[in-house]
Amino acid sequence: MTDFEQISHLYSFCKTSLDKFILLFSLVKLAMVDGKTLILVKDITQAYRIKFFLQKFSLTSFVIAQDMAKNQVGSILHFFHIGQFNLLIMLHSGYGTRPPVKEVTNVINFDMAPNYNGYKENGMLISEDTGCILSLATPGTTDDIETLKLL
Repeated sequence: MTDFEQISHLYSFCKTSLDKFILLFSLVKLAMVDGKTLILVKDITQAYRIKFFLQKFSLTSFVIAQDMAKNQVGSILHFFHIGQFNLLIMLHSGYGTRPPVKEVTNVINFDMAPNYNGYKENGMLISEDTGCILSLATPGTTDDIETLKLL
């Protein structure tokens, strides 16, 4: 496991929510984000919006939700860990026990983490020195600005 402070911490300010989707698509399609990538969102609706958006461009991703059966979550994680797909979408919080995601190269906070501890926990999932955390913030959103102040 790498030290949290050694990985790259990047921030991108997007004018609108649509800009976040376009930036995410560009990063993934142009292979600027390479390796196993965990995309974190605040709610399940947003998670499926991202999944269906990426699916329109033949980009395979899966969502892990808090109400999924344990064996379904286990199956998705197994295929993620063995490299069948590289994009996994999860919620920042809401799980009784957080699913054991490992060997992640990049974490994209599509929606900002609710607090510093959540941000740090997400960053601790990165298993390589070359990985990064990318946080997409919308300056017009008060919550995003308040969270950035804490980081």
